[in-house]
Parts: sequence; C-alpha cells; structure tokens
Amino acid sequence: MFEADMEITLERERASVRAHVRGWKDGGYILVDVPDARWKQKDENPLVARLASSGKYYGFTTRAIGFMPEINLLILEYPEDIVDTSLRTAERFTITLPVTMTMAVKDKRYDYPGLITDISKHGCRIACGRPFNVSERLALSGQFPQGDKFEKIMFTIISASGGEGKFFYGGQLTFPAKEDEKALVEFMKRVKIAYGP
Repeated sequence: MFEADMEITLERERASVRAHVRGWKDGGYILVDVPDARWKQKDENPLVARLASSGKYYGFTTRAIGFMPEINLLILEYPEDIVDTSLRTAERFTITLPVTMTMAVKDKRYDYPGLITDISKHGCRIACGRPFNVSERLALSGQFPQGDKFEKIMFTIISASGGEGKFFYGGQLTFPAKEDEKALVEFMKRVKIAYGP
C-alpha cells in the first residue's frame, strides 16, 4: 500500500497538513516528511491519516511516536487497522473534456481551467496548471460532447501529483443538481453505444 514519496494527509482537531511518505516498516512505523513545524513533535493524541494508491483511498488512525530532527522526519505508529475504499468501482471512460474549476473563498469565487482525462459516475481525473490541496472541494462546470451542460458538479480531491505548472488530481464527484448527474449518465450511455462495452 505504501510507496516512497507518496502524498499523505494528516488530520488532528480540525487542522490538516500534507506530507510525504519517506519510509516504513510493516507493523512498526511510518516515516513522513512534514513541512509544517507545528507537526514536528511527538504527540500522544490520535491522528487521522488519509492517502490514495492504485485506485483505492485509505484511511487509518495513528499517533506521532517520535521526531528525528537530524533528518527532519516524523515517526508515525504503524496502524493496526486500515480502511480502504475503491475509487474505481464504476466503469470509467477516457475523455478529453475542458472544464472550469471554481473555488469559493469566503465571498469570492476563483475560476481555473482544467481538463478531465477520465471519468466515471463517482469520480474523475483532472489535469490543471494550478496546485490544490488534498481534501479541497471545487465546483466543475462545462459541457459534455452530446451538448448537455453541467454547472455545479462537486469535485473533492483525494490524490494529487505533478509539479512545475502541471498537476493531476483524482477525486470523487457529488451532484447537488440531479440534472448534472443525468447529463453524465447520458454521456456514458452514448459512449457505450458508440464504442461498445
């Protein structure tokens, strides 16, 4: 499940930080590189850790059992129980679909261009030129090839990769407006009819 340099999100008391896995010992510990100084210390309070790998989303509870200042690594207790959820339970389709990604910050809205590269009823993968954080939510708007427009499909980021102006995000989709969900289902039906199963 763990991979060197994979991104991991740590959460404690409504605060969260993005870190990277630098090493681990099964049943023993996980070493993570945490950029925020507030997290660089031993702490007996529980942490929630989340990460995505090979199409699955993992979550577990752990504790910070030590910190190695000479190499700047936080030592996490290896979890006893890891919960995993498949991100790919639904059929996925490869697509090149331009979208507008909208982020709301207080009373302001910020729009960024993005490109959906594959999509299912429950999630998608987006390429974008702007960095976002895991767990952030954005509203997607655009138009499917059959002409149906969508205005507010919510995209929650679960995994992030890339850098230097080229970023890739995997995430889950939710549909505040049923019309948007129907438009996606109609698009997938048409693709299956045109290209087969």
